[in-house]
Amino acid sequence: MNYLHNRNIAVRRTPGPISSVLLQSFPDLVASFDEVEPTYQDIGFTGLISPTWKEVEILHLLVKHAAPSNVLDIGTGIGWAAAHLAMGLPEKGVVTCVDPFTQNARGLGGTNLDIMERLSSNLKRAHLSKVCVITPTESPAILSEIAPEGGWDLVFFDGWPQDDQPKRDIEGVLPFVNPKTVFVIRNHRSPDVYAATQDLVKLQTTKGAQQWHFTGFITRSHLAVFMQGVYQEKGENKYPKWWDKFNDEVNTVFRNAGE
Repeated sequence: MNYLHNRNIAVRRTPGPISSVLLQSFPDLVASFDEVEPTYQDIGFTGLISPTWKEVEILHLLVKHAAPSNVLDIGTGIGWAAAHLAMGLPEKGVVTCVDPFTQNARGLGGTNLDIMERLSSNLKRAHLSKVCVITPTESPAILSEIAPEGGWDLVFFDGWPQDDQPKRDIEGVLPFVNPKTVFVIRNHRSPDVYAATQDLVKLQTTKGAQQWHFTGFITRSHLAVFMQGVYQEKGENKYPKWWDKFNDEVNTVFRNAGE
């Protein structure tokens, strides 16, 4: 991969107001392909595919409007999504980053670099080290030890998408949520991820009502959002108060970017 060529593509085709700024703190992040809407790879870890600029802008806005105090990021990698989550946090908010690859994998692309070192450096350059807590241990085994009191308010799932790992991740988080918790799941179209979300929406409350609801794909992304606590007796879904403003701002960002 040609670093300068692919880096220039990333710079030219990252028009989001937050992503374009944060890209400066991720100097090793390049466009994975010469596409109109590229995904990203770290030049040292080409086996890790990071989200598109649209997806990370959406994550940032979701945190900004939902105002979660405790965010869980499963599958942090080199921290591209975690940084956008952290930039939207309210005061004293925290992003807990869970990824065993930061500890037990080197390279993932033909190099012998250390992923933890890269992640830490990226967050430090972005001045986000104090709000991102890195946990280099596999989910869900570690979750009971690190879960905050009251549970996580928002969980972003971007971990290993195969071998039933999505199912284990989702089931592992469920004991540590609250009625307002929001799940954001990437790669929803992948077979194992989709199967795990189908199991999620089959869960019922003690009253026999559907507990988790598929809120929908967010416009122009591969992110799917699930919420609970939105059930009405009439069988209609009720969105949180911030949902419409969030969607309006997403559309504004895309419109300003010429989308």
